Amino acid sequence: MTAKLETRFLIVSLVLVAINLLGFNHLLELMAEEPRRSIIAIEMLKSGDFAIPHIYGEIYYNKPPLYNWLIAGSMALFGTGEWAARLPGILSLMATGGLLFFLCKQYFKKSTAILVALAYITSIELLFYGSTNTAEIDIFYGLITAVQVLAIFKFRQSEEYIKLFLWSYFFAAIGVMTKGIPTVAFQGLTLFGYLIATKRFKQLFSLSHLLGIGLFTIIVGGYLYYFSLHEDLLKFLSQQFQEASQRSANEAKDVNILTNMAIFIAMLLQKLLPWSLLAFFFIFKSVRGFVVQNKLLHFSLVFLASNILIYWTGADVRTRYLYPFFPFLIIVLISIIEQISLNEKSTNRFYWFFNSLVFVLPIGIIVLPYILGISNTMNLLLSIACGVSIAIIAYLNIKQREINSAMWSMVFALLIVRTFFSTVIMPELNGLNDRAHYRNTIATMIEKSEGKPVVLIGPATYTYPKISLLGNVYYSDTISYPSEVTFKVPYYYAHYTGEIMQYQTTPKSKELNYLMYESYLDRYPQKKRELFKFYNQYNKKTLVLFAVDD
Repeated sequence: MTAKLETRFLIVSLVLVAINLLGFNHLLELMAEEPRRSIIAIEMLKSGDFAIPHIYGEIYYNKPPLYNWLIAGSMALFGTGEWAARLPGILSLMATGGLLFFLCKQYFKKSTAILVALAYITSIELLFYGSTNTAEIDIFYGLITAVQVLAIFKFRQSEEYIKLFLWSYFFAAIGVMTKGIPTVAFQGLTLFGYLIATKRFKQLFSLSHLLGIGLFTIIVGGYLYYFSLHEDLLKFLSQQFQEASQRSANEAKDVNILTNMAIFIAMLLQKLLPWSLLAFFFIFKSVRGFVVQNKLLHFSLVFLASNILIYWTGADVRTRYLYPFFPFLIIVLISIIEQISLNEKSTNRFYWFFNSLVFVLPIGIIVLPYILGISNTMNLLLSIACGVSIAIIAYLNIKQREINSAMWSMVFALLIVRTFFSTVIMPELNGLNDRAHYRNTIATMIEKSEGKPVVLIGPATYTYPKISLLGNVYYSDTISYPSEVTFKVPYYYAHYTGEIMQYQTTPKSKELNYLMYESYLDRYPQKKRELFKFYNQYNKKTLVLFAVDD
C-alpha cells in the first residue's frame, strides 16, 4: 500500500472513530454499572461531598471516588444525561489508542503503530460494547494501568530508577483511588516480574523504591485518613478486599479452577476478535523470536505473564476486568505482521481466510435489520451503503496483496460496521431490550408523583465483607444498603428532577410519595393510595409508587 493511500485510509478511519464514539452515545439508556457510577457523581454535585461516595444519601463502600469525579466534572459542563456520563470513558478509550501509537512508533514501523492503535479500538469487545458503556470504570482504569506499568518499562530502559518508582507509584495511587486493591497487584507483580527478567532485582531494595512507596502512601494514606475521620474505615477496607478477592482464586473452589481457566482463554480470544486470529502466526519460530527480542514485546509478555494468572484462575471474571490486558495483547498480536511473509504457503492461506471474513460482513449488515424487525426504507438504504462500502474497500485492498492491506481492510470494515450499528441498530436498541424502558418509565413516574418528592422504602439489604486468605478469615463486617433496586431508578429520577431520591425504611410523611416493591406493601399499616406501578426486569418484581393518607 502506498503512503498516500495509507494516509487517506488513516484520515477516514479517524473521522469514523470520532463520529461513532462521540456522536451516538446519548441514544442508549445507561446500562450495567453505568447508572451506579452516574448517580454517585450526581450526588457529589448536589451535596458538595466529593471525597466519600453516596447513593440515596447513604454511604457507598464498594469503590473509591476518583472516576466519579471525572463523571461529575463532565456533568457539571454538559448536564446529567447519558452523553456526559459516558464522555470520560470515551476520551479514555481514544487516549489509550493515542498512547499505543506514540509508544509503538518507537519500536515498530509507523504504519504498524497506527494499526496497533486502531486495532485496540476496533477489537470486537471495545468497539461494540465497551465504547457504548463507557460510564463504567474499566476503560479509564485500563488507561491508568497502562500508564502505570509503562512508566516501569520506559524508565527501566533509561535506567532512571527514581522516575521509574515515583511515576509508577503515582499512577498506582491514581489506580487505587479509581478501583482499589487490584492496582496494588498490578504494581507489585509487574515490578517483581520485570526487574527480575531484566536482571535489576536489587532495585526493589533501593532508596528510589522507598521514595515511590512513600509517595503512594502519602496519596492513598491521606485519603484513607480523611475517610476514617468521617466514616467507618474498616468497613471500607474490608469491602475493598472483598471486591478484589472475589475476582481471584482466593475464593474459588479448587474443582472450578481448570474450568475457569479454559473459559477464560476462550473468552479472551472471542473478545479480541478479529485480531486474536493473528495468534495463529506464533507457530512460526521467526515470529516467536521477534517477540522475545523486541524490548516492548518482551515487556508486554512479562506484564501478561506476571499478572494474568490472578484473573485466569478467578471465580468471577467478567470481560471488563480484563481491559488492562487488552493494550498489551494487541501490541503483541499486531506487531508480528512485521515478520509475516505471504511467501509461506500457510501464511498465504491465512491471508485469504482473513480477507474472506471482510466479504462476509456486508451480508450480515443487510440481513440483520430483517432479523431484528427494523427493516424500514432508511435502514435498508443505510445497510446497503455500508455493505457496498465494505465490499469496495476489501476488493481494493486485496489487489495490493500485502498483509498490511489486509489489516487496513479489516480496520476499515469494522469501523463501517460500527457506523451501521450506530445509525441503524442503536436507535432501536432501547425498544429491542426489555431492560431499557427506565428512561421513559421514570419520566412517567415523576408525572404521576403529583409534584411530591419520591422516596425509596423497603427493608435494607446486607453484605458481609471479610478479609480472608486461603480460607482463613482475619476480619469480617456487616454493611447495610438501601433496598436493592436497579440504579437506573435513582439516576433517571435525579436526571429529570435535579433532586436526589432518598431512602427510608418506613413511610413517615404525607408530604412525600414512596416507591416500594409490591410484595412489601403488606408490611406497612399506613393507608396507601397507588399512583403508578412498573415491572423491574432486573429482578422480576413490580415496583409501586404510592402516597400515604394517614
